[in-house]
Parts: sequence; C-alpha cells; structure tokens
Amino acid sequence: MGESGESFRILVATDNHLGYAEKHPERGNDSFEAFEEVLELAVEHDVDFILLGGDLFHENRPSRHCQVRCMDLLRKYTFGDRAVNFNILSDPAINFPHTKQVNYLDPNLNVAIPVFSIHGNHDDPAGLGFLCALEMLSSAGLINYFGRVLDMSDVKISPILLEKGNTKLAVYGMSSVKDERLHRLFVENKVKMLRPKESTTEWFNLMVLHQNRAKRGPSNYLPESFLDPFLDLIIWGHEHDCIREPWHSSQNFHVLQPGSSVVTSLSPGEAIEKCVFLLQVNDHHQFKVDPLPLKTVRPFVFEEVVLADINIAEEVKRIKKKNLDKEEKVNKDKEESALDKLMKARSQEVSKKGRGGRGAKANKDTDDDDDTEKAKKEENPVQILIEQRVLDLIKRAKKLLTGHPRQPILPLIRVRVIYSDEAQLFNVCRFGCKFDGMVANTEDLVIFNRHKIDMKPGDERSSSPDIGANLINVDDVHNTVEDLVEQIFKDNTSPEGEMRLLTERGMGAAITAFVHKDDKNAVSAMIDYQVQRMEEHILSLDKDYDDPEELEADIKAFRLKRSTDPKLVKEEEEVMSALSKNKKRSDNNASADLSDGDIDMDSTEDSDGDGDGTSDSVPPTRGRGSRGRGSRGPRGGRGSRGRAALKLCKYARHAWEPLHGGQ
Repeated sequence: MGESGESFRILVATDNHLGYAEKHPERGNDSFEAFEEVLELAVEHDVDFILLGGDLFHENRPSRHCQVRCMDLLRKYTFGDRAVNFNILSDPAINFPHTKQVNYLDPNLNVAIPVFSIHGNHDDPAGLGFLCALEMLSSAGLINYFGRVLDMSDVKISPILLEKGNTKLAVYGMSSVKDERLHRLFVENKVKMLRPKESTTEWFNLMVLHQNRAKRGPSNYLPESFLDPFLDLIIWGHEHDCIREPWHSSQNFHVLQPGSSVVTSLSPGEAIEKCVFLLQVNDHHQFKVDPLPLKTVRPFVFEEVVLADINIAEEVKRIKKKNLDKEEKVNKDKEESALDKLMKARSQEVSKKGRGGRGAKANKDTDDDDDTEKAKKEENPVQILIEQRVLDLIKRAKKLLTGHPRQPILPLIRVRVIYSDEAQLFNVCRFGCKFDGMVANTEDLVIFNRHKIDMKPGDERSSSPDIGANLINVDDVHNTVEDLVEQIFKDNTSPEGEMRLLTERGMGAAITAFVHKDDKNAVSAMIDYQVQRMEEHILSLDKDYDDPEELEADIKAFRLKRSTDPKLVKEEEEVMSALSKNKKRSDNNASADLSDGDIDMDSTEDSDGDGDGTSDSVPPTRGRGSRGRGSRGPRGGRGSRGRAALKLCKYARHAWEPLHGGQ
C-alpha cells in the first residue's frame, strides 16, 4: 500500500477491561499499565485517532478509582496542542446522540488525538437513566461514544463520515447487543446500514462491533454472512484471543480481531501474545495493518495435562531421580568451610558420647524420621508431577519478559489437569501456597476437569436413561446462565417441573439479571409481570371458567402464542422492559420517598442497554395511588371477570408451587 500524508492512521484496540481484578494485591494494576501503553503507542506512531472496540471497562459500574485512573490517562495522552488533520462530514447529533458533537471541535477542549469507542457487554448501560460509563467520559469530552442501538424494532446504523484530503472513511459502529436478539433482528431484516448518497464507491467502509464471533449456540453468535458485503474491513471486539493477520471473509470483506489487552480468563486463547494494531487507509481504497505487540502485559503460560496419557509412576520416579542428582551435584560442588568442618566434627563427637545415655532422644529422632518417611509415602504422585510442571512453566514464563520497566515480573500460570480418578485430586489452594512469591495467581494455579468418557451402546453405565436426561454440560464455559435455566425447564418433562404459566425465556432473563446485574428484585418482578399479563388476557376473554381444564387450555395457548407469534410484542422485549423498569423503580425508591402514583412506568429501555422502541409497560400495582375506589366503576361488579381472576390466582399459585417446593 502506498502511504501519503492524506492516509488515515488509526490505532485499533479492543477489550481493555479497565478495573479487572483491581483489588487483587498483585494483579490490580495490570489493566491500567496495558491501557497506558496503548495510549503511548498512539502518540509514538502519530495516529489521527484511536478506535476502541468495546469493553473499555470491566464492569458497567466501574469504581471511582477505576474511573479516575482512566480519565487521568486519557487527559494525559489525548489532550494537547497537536492539530487534528481530518474533518467530520456527517451530522454529529446523529452519530453522538448524547453530546451532539465531536469532542475535538469543542472550543472549550484542546484534543490532540480523538478517541472513538463503542460499548461492550461488560460496560453496557444500566441503572437509573440507563447510562453507561462511556457516556460519563463523553460528557467530560474525553472520548466520542457512538454505536448505541436505541430502537430495537428498527436498527439503523449511520456511519461517521471522515475526510482527510482525498481519503474518505465511513466508520460504522454497533455496540454490544444480546447475541440471540441481534441474530433474530438480522433474520427478520430489521438491521439496516445506511450509506452516503454521494460518491458511494469512494468511501472506505470500516465497521467496529462487539459480538460473539465463535458459534456458541444456534443463535448465540453473529455469522459473518449477516453483514453487508459492501464493507471493506470489520474490527471484531469481544473475542480475547489476538489474531495478528486479518482474514478474508466469504462476504468479500476482511476481519481483524485485535483481542484483549489484559488477561482476564486463564484460557489458551489469552496466552497468545497481546497486540494492538496500526491501521492505515489511503485514498486508493487500500489498507494496511501492522501489529504492535504490548510489552507491559504480565507473562502468562498455559498448559493442559491429561493424566490418562501419562505413566504417572514412571514420571514421578524420573522427577525424583532428577532432583536427587541435582541435589548431589550441588553438595559435591559446594566447598566446606573450616567452620563447617569443625561443626561437623563436634557433632560427631557429641553423637558418640550420647549413644549410651540418650536413648529417649534417639528414639524421638527415629520417630520423627519415621513420620517424615510416612509423609513422603503418602504424598500424592499427581501433585509431585504437577509441581514439576509448574516449575517448568515458570522457567518458560521468564522468556516472555520484555524488559519494559513497567511490565510485572511475577507470571500467570495455569495448569488444566484432566483427571479420571478422584484419588488423583489434591488441595489446589494449599498447593498454590507453595509458589507464593513465584507466581501472581496462587489461588487458581491449577484447575481440575474430569475426563469425558464416550459411552458405548453396550456399556452398562449407560443403561439408566434418567441419569443423562437431567444433566447439563457444565464444562462448556460458553453457556450463559439464561441458556442453562431455559434448557433446564425445557428438558424437564416431569409434571412437577413443568412451566405452565411462566415462560422459560422470561425466567432465564430474570435470573441472568439477578446474577450479572445484581438485581435482587428481578425474579419477583418477572413473576408479577408475567402473571399480570396472563391475567389481562384471561379477563379480556370474558369467560366464566366453570371448567378448570378450559382455563388451563387458554393459559397454555396464550403462553405458546407469546413465544411463537411474530406479530405479538416479542417476549424478550417484554422481559427486558419489565426488568429495566423494575430496576429504575428500585433506584427511584432508594433515592427519594415517592408516592404510589409518582413512579414513572413509561421507560422503554432494556437491560441490554438498547431500547426496544415499544410503549409496553409493566402494569402498576393496585395501591391507592394507582387505582382508587372509583376506578372500579367501568369494569362492573364481581361477575364472571372476578371469578375468572380468582381462579387464575389459584392456578398461578398451583403452577408456581413446584418451583419452590410448595413453601
């Protein structure tokens, strides 16, 4: 590619995860050191701007310490007197809906290197106002936050149009959206990418997104075939393993996966060398990508040990012989000093004199020796094997030291042990303490995974069909909480565990909000919401329901229709809307003493941080603030509707009892 003064120079990075393990005594500073190096590389290579692909923060509510560290670094490296040599041609009010402007054109700021960023699944919007941490940085003028999907019923991605001389660059951004939802939106053709009306073919089309690229379920990923072929290059965030070379997709565009800048999961993909990338785009529609290895990343070495493939006894024997030979060599090479010889002679003399009269002490020493020998015999041979492997990995990790003054010295080591017999297990916490001061992660140095045995058709252990039917593969790290909950209820065909009123996806989303968003009221809010929706439907049928089976049939029919009929409001949007409104209601109650009628129930934001564009709201509680005595007039007396509601309440209680044991 020919380079010129009109070429865009862009530093590309994703998944910085600022604040990861910030309370860890050894690893707390890792994410900030790596991010500072990213900014230093931007200054060193004289880039036009920095493009971040999501998950700048590790949490959607980063600590004050994390926020201040981030803001200090951005001010230090991106502000200054250096001129910005490109223009923005698109409407900033559309590209940056929060601030309505790009920061380097703000007369109150002195921006030298603009930063453009989307949000990821870790720093997505949440809480009161449904804002994310990036919007705080955007309000402070430190970054330009773009790509948030505001209307989930009709997604339109409008590019940021940049021009530098004759080089035209269109930057499309799509912040993290729940993969299953995004997959459905693409299938239903509800995602549109807008293109410039003038000189359409002259624009280099660059897109940055933050989604699953690897297929982790039927719809829990974003296929490359869903994306428009007019794109030239896609920056793919969320995947942490760094792929140094962009690859050519079947859709005729290239994909670049920068990976994370800090190790967050001790997996094989994280052990690949961490890089950021210098992207250059010229006016001939050509681009060039140069990897820039990060030198402040903590060394990390991963190894998997399959015990079934190793002769443990022979390996332990070899290790002990090697250690014994090494010890003998050290003792042989060590010259004894005059004092050592004198002390040795005196000890031998005392030993001879005490042989006759110190039998008790001699017996005690003998007992101690016996205990030592007994402990050695009881030592787990697998532990001896893994200990040697860890020592070897520590030596390998020393080769990863770059010499950078800010690079941490203590390495991360992870040994995944595949075992088949529980007798091979040992206490990993106690084992890790042996390497205190030698590794950074003594608490999770070793992880045990059971060896998966393929059952043959004639195997006696596979004769019980009830055992395998109720098991879930918990070793699959890509399964989400929501997927597991939904799978449990769908696969459980017993009458006691059948979901007859509530829906699997609704309960899955509620439990996900409880686990990941710390929303303690999510499950109860979801139950109340779905029961009220069902009650409204039953009341709208205006039936007497003398036959309980007729009521059950109508409930099941409506439950099925909500999950399958595309014309109805999608259940997932209802779920997220209910959770977000419940969260907002909780925040409002915590901040002010509101009356029953003062709670705003018209918010259309969802828990993914993307509004669903619907006005469907959670029905308010029937307290004095929402319904007075006079409001019952239009509904009539306690006729068939009242009896139907009473029977529905009894049915809801009967349907809910199996989930909590009838208590």
